[in-house]
Amino acid sequence: MNQTTWDIGKLFTDKYKEVTARLSCIDLEEVSPFEMKEDCIFGKVETKPNAPYNLVLFCDMSGELAKQIVSRMSNGTVNSPEDVIIYIREYINIASGRAVSTINNYVGKSARFNVPEVQEEKLLVEDVEGYESYASAFLKSEYGEMILKVAYTIDGSLN
Repeated sequence: MNQTTWDIGKLFTDKYKEVTARLSCIDLEEVSPFEMKEDCIFGKVETKPNAPYNLVLFCDMSGELAKQIVSRMSNGTVNSPEDVIIYIREYINIASGRAVSTINNYVGKSARFNVPEVQEEKLLVEDVEGYESYASAFLKSEYGEMILKVAYTIDGSLN
């Protein structure tokens, strides 16, 4: 793993931990790799075409963790599965947006990303062979777990 991979992976991990704590008062702790169990919510966000760098992030989280995040973000007013998806989409948008904003500032160029895709069916992890680097983080809380996977190519902008 090169230094760039470590920095970008850590950046996303730190931003997701920070946003989760701020929005829902849930602490995420990095742990050893694990397999996700059933009853999960799956999210994906990627940079728009023609961005100065290409990046895709997959965020898989347990249903219980998603429900806790949504409950605290909405002050307990959300119960429908459709609304849970909407809130998790916004959660991913906020956390990923903070990470991408940090990268933009560092690179000195602006990239935007598409609206996050969130669903209860597993998202296919597309071919990440075309990306320069890849990083994963395995996170747990008292309510459940989350896996972040990020693949990216930054065209030497961070070198």
